[in-house]
Amino acid sequence: MNVSSAGASLRHVTNDPCQGHHYSGGNGFDIAGFGRYDRALAGRGGVKVTMGGTASDPSVRDCKPTRLDSDLEILEGSAGDDTLIGYSTRPNLLIIGREGADTFVGGSKPDTFTGGPGADTFLGNGGFDSIDANDGERDKKIDCGKGSGEASVDGKDPKASNCKKG
Repeated sequence: MNVSSAGASLRHVTNDPCQGHHYSGGNGFDIAGFGRYDRALAGRGGVKVTMGGTASDPSVRDCKPTRLDSDLEILEGSAGDDTLIGYSTRPNLLIIGREGADTFVGGSKPDTFTGGPGADTFLGNGGFDSIDANDGERDKKIDCGKGSGEASVDGKDPKASNCKKG
């Protein structure tokens, strides 16, 4: 299935990153969303997503990855333990984690990460990154990266690295 947006905002939601779909954005804010992924909701998997690349579930043996074009602005993870990798050379408007121990990886441009319940890892890399890790649970690592940034943390989180605030 190929889904594209030619005009207004479009929310892309898939129940399964292993169906070989192809998502392409357009004008407005386009979302690659995996919040309804059944295996993750049942605690049996999580997604690995690279914006401008593919989405899959490494725990599924015959997974046919979903392709994501480089014109999507927002990425939403699943309820499982996800690896959410932003664009490497352009800003990531927003990357949202959900339940689970998620790993967020930014690129060389500014990134905005919003964690959820679970022991998350935030790796901003470059650009001025904004990290929201304030979820009441202890996260593993919070690092804005060499481009600096800001982090909102709670009392259970480790000290944020390379962040002006946090």
